[in-house]
Amino acid sequence: MVLFGALSGWLFGYDTGVVSGAIRFMEKDFELQTYQKEWVVSIVALGAIAGALCASRISDLWGRKLSILNSSLCFFIASIWIGLSSYMWMIIVARFFIGIAIGISSTTAPVYISELVQPKHRGLFVTLYQLAITLGIFSSYSLAYLFVDSYNWRVLFLLPLAPALLQALGLAFFPESPRWLLLKNRDKEAHKACEKLGISTEAIEQEEKEVHQRLVHQVQQESDQKALSFYSHPSLRVGIALIVIQQITGINSVLYYAPIIFRISGLETTASTLIDSMIIGGWNVLITLLALPLYDWWGRRPLLFSGMGGLIVSLVGVGWCLQREMAWGSLFFLMLYVGCFAFSLGPCGWLINSEIHPLHHRGQAMGIVTCCNWLSNFMTTATFLTLEEWLGIQGVFNLYALIGVLGFLLLFRWIPETKGRTLEDIEQWWDKPYVHKTQ
Repeated sequence: MVLFGALSGWLFGYDTGVVSGAIRFMEKDFELQTYQKEWVVSIVALGAIAGALCASRISDLWGRKLSILNSSLCFFIASIWIGLSSYMWMIIVARFFIGIAIGISSTTAPVYISELVQPKHRGLFVTLYQLAITLGIFSSYSLAYLFVDSYNWRVLFLLPLAPALLQALGLAFFPESPRWLLLKNRDKEAHKACEKLGISTEAIEQEEKEVHQRLVHQVQQESDQKALSFYSHPSLRVGIALIVIQQITGINSVLYYAPIIFRISGLETTASTLIDSMIIGGWNVLITLLALPLYDWWGRRPLLFSGMGGLIVSLVGVGWCLQREMAWGSLFFLMLYVGCFAFSLGPCGWLINSEIHPLHHRGQAMGIVTCCNWLSNFMTTATFLTLEEWLGIQGVFNLYALIGVLGFLLLFRWIPETKGRTLEDIEQWWDKPYVHKTQ
């Protein structure tokens, strides 16, 4: 069932990465201007904001599983729509609806997975979602290369139909999140869901006790007006900061515009730039895969901050090499950058956010966080080509590096270590005074 939830990650990765290769094929049919390229790429982010806003309510009111099923349906319809579109405005609208599907799935899937698994395995299984994203991106690069001679971009956009249908059919047979059922006082259904998941009777009773204790505690706080408003809750501020920094350090500018970046470095042919994009995508998958067991063994914070340090250095190197059209140097530092991101900001952004928010508002919090993620994604990808014209390619990557430094200093103070803790224990941790918050 975790794998079916992770299929959302594959669809997320594929539908965001496919435009990287397809956009060069589409130029042949539509003679795209710079602003049109930016809109085709970045409109997905606006759709994802709308999808996340919808999912934040659906997830808490109707359940995690139903939200993911809705995203599967949206992926299915939007893929057919864009594959059959004849005009650029139709493609842009269809990409917007693909964004809605991505927004719903990226809001709900990490939460669904985190609420299904035990604390000792949570890092591994939630990070499978990030691995699925990287596999989706790699798949999009590889398939674009296969169609490099035919320039058949329509087939590329129709391929997600099968995974979307598989996910919808598979999830229909799996249970809703037991924690969400407990939240809705549907205790009998929660017990049945836990039994399907193979959770022992003792563990079920302990989880039920902890969830209800936290709900009672929260109600008492709200009635006494001693609690902070949800919108000023520290977990929400930390989660937003983490997910925004994940985006504005430039990862999706690199992944979406990889062929254009390689062309700047001196690689001229479509085939050669797509091959290098495949190398980057494969490297992203490999590092994410190797890092999977480390989140539950080493911890979130060591991986996050060691990766951010390497990411800052590599951004400076990328800009320097691109400015001088040093193709191999550019490829090396881009691989270093993507590798550092793949075991730090990439998975930790979704993993930590799936853990730190209170159960009562977890769906709503993830919706807000995901909106901020995609708004910053949109701002970054929609301005990349324009910034490159204004600042030069080295200036753009130096700007991303500076943001990385500021983000490192901010997150180092406030990101908690969540390794091995139950979700209820993490929720209680926020109630403590603001001392030693890095413990």
